[in-house]
Amino acid sequence: FWGRISKLIVEFFRLIKDVFTGKFKWRSMNPDRRMIIMIIISILPLFGFYIFKDFFASLSEDSSIVAEGIGFLYTSAILFLSDRWIKGNKTPGQTTVKDALTIGVFQGIALVPGISRSGSTICAGLFCGLKREAAVEYSFILGIPVILAGALVEIKDASVQDLNVGMLPLVVGFLTAAVSGFLAIKLIKWLIKTDKFKIFAFYTLALGILVLVAGIYETVSGNRIGF
Repeated sequence: FWGRISKLIVEFFRLIKDVFTGKFKWRSMNPDRRMIIMIIISILPLFGFYIFKDFFASLSEDSSIVAEGIGFLYTSAILFLSDRWIKGNKTPGQTTVKDALTIGVFQGIALVPGISRSGSTICAGLFCGLKREAAVEYSFILGIPVILAGALVEIKDASVQDLNVGMLPLVVGFLTAAVSGFLAIKLIKWLIKTDKFKIFAFYTLALGILVLVAGIYETVSGNRIGF
């Protein structure tokens, strides 16, 4: 998405300039500027969800995997629904405030463990009438400021901990995340283009059932399965 991102960066600074010089006009925004505004609006619902961050963290850190199983099943459900949804033709530059808020709310719900952030926002985009490729583009570009903000918070929390991590593990982790992330985006773009996105729906359905059954068994029996 480098071509699109570079255009958005340039347009962002033009937007700031127009705001401070009084030249900004909502009705005459070009597609890139409109996408910037809509991404900002999509981020806003996260502030509401952030109030409950301790609750979401507790779901991730507890010993039960029931919540994760439910999260996978939720992801599967919205993937199935979006695959059967009426195909839209909107581009990212044609999104409305309602669309942006809807995508933002779906992104906030994805704080629950087991729910895919990218899957949720792509599905929300499809529900709002975006083209499949446009929904993927909007989802991943929206993720850039969100993930960066989350990383900054994690760095702040980690800085007060007594952690002794060598440079080699950090470099290996960075490169692994970069390569796997790049390949994952390529895979999703291919699945969307070839109309095979429902593969993820079947995968998360099977995974959700497996994890949920294991979680219930562990809760009832008190025995850990160990995965």
